[in-house]
Parts: sequence; C-alpha cells; structure tokens
Amino acid sequence: MSKASESFIVYPGAVSPELCDKIVTTGEKIDPKPGKVATENGFDINTSKRSDKVAIIPYQKDTEWLYVELWQIVLEINRQNWGYHIEALEELQYSQYFKDHFFGWHRDTIDTVGRLSKSNRPDLTRKISLSIQLSNPKEYSGGVLELNQNEIGDPEVPDTSDPKNRSGEMDTGELAASRGSIIAFPSIIRHRVSPIRHGCRKALVAWVGGKDI
Repeated sequence: MSKASESFIVYPGAVSPELCDKIVTTGEKIDPKPGKVATENGFDINTSKRSDKVAIIPYQKDTEWLYVELWQIVLEINRQNWGYHIEALEELQYSQYFKDHFFGWHRDTIDTVGRLSKSNRPDLTRKISLSIQLSNPKEYSGGVLELNQNEIGDPEVPDTSDPKNRSGEMDTGELAASRGSIIAFPSIIRHRVSPIRHGCRKALVAWVGGKDI
C-alpha cells in the first residue's frame, strides 16, 4: 500500500529482499567516490554541504535488468501521481552513508552546465527523483530523508542537525524505514539526508527525465 502527500509518494517495502540484495551486490562491485555538489562550473566536492560515497551504475549488458526493472516502476508511479512527460532514466547511483555522512538541503534539478558535466542524458530535464531503501533500519541511526514541501514557514533545519518538526518539512523516516521502500518525488523539491549517527545507510537513487513540452 502506498502512502502519499501532495508532493511525494512512499511505497513501504515494495522491493523484495532478494532484489535489494542483488542491487547491493551490483553497487558494491563499483569503486565508490565522494559525492559532489552543484557549482557554477559543474560539480565539486564540498564536505560542508555533502559527505557520502556514491557509485554510478552504468547501463550495460550486466546491469540492463536493473534499468528495465526501475523503468517499469517509474512508469507506474508517474502514471498514478504526476503524469509528467518522461523519456529515460539517468545513470543510477548507489549511495552509502557512513557515520557523520549527510547531504544538505538541495534540489535534484540542475542547469545546463550541470547536466553536461554530470548527466548521461543532458538533453533531458529531471522530473522525478526516486530512492530505494536498501538497508535494514536496525543497521543504522540518523540518515533520514526529509523534504521541504512548501518552503515557507520556519527556517529549514540546518544541514548537519538532526530532524525536527518544522512547518513545511516532512520526515519520511517512519514511512520509508523498512528495507525495500520506494520514495519518489518531483526533482524540484528541496530535500536532504540528515547525518548518520551510527552504522551505514545504503540506497539506490534514480533520476527520471524528459523534455519540457
């Protein structure tokens, strides 16, 4: 059963443990790199705004199954919720957050310079962001995905602080805690991952794009 707000959708435990294991095995075959943040000139490492490890999973023969699986999921989520014009997935990102890792407030939409430097589909505008929870919630603490749905009211919680209830912010932790949960939201929405206090959180991140029509 899905749980939705006006601007995001959660499918608790939608991905099977077997598929989660397969995704983790695929992601951990690739050497991880520090996550980067958008700048005027593209993307750079900035540990005051983001600290995590990411591995880009390329589209190739041995990973095609994952792209096919994700595309079918995205098509159905988009059909049920937003009806955006979408054309393709960008390369998938396997993310790992260890102790004190976090990702501060940001949007996944990026300008032309950013698309040319990061995306394998720079011709497409990001429309939907999707995250699959790959870790058992007992394996870590912190690492909560928060979304600012209306961007008004109280100031946002600082990037490196723990979650607090403030107007406009939605903590998806309880909704999406179970392994295999899918969280999807329009890429324009500001969001963050709060600091990991213990253990490691793993997730598969996907961006879905289409031309603006």
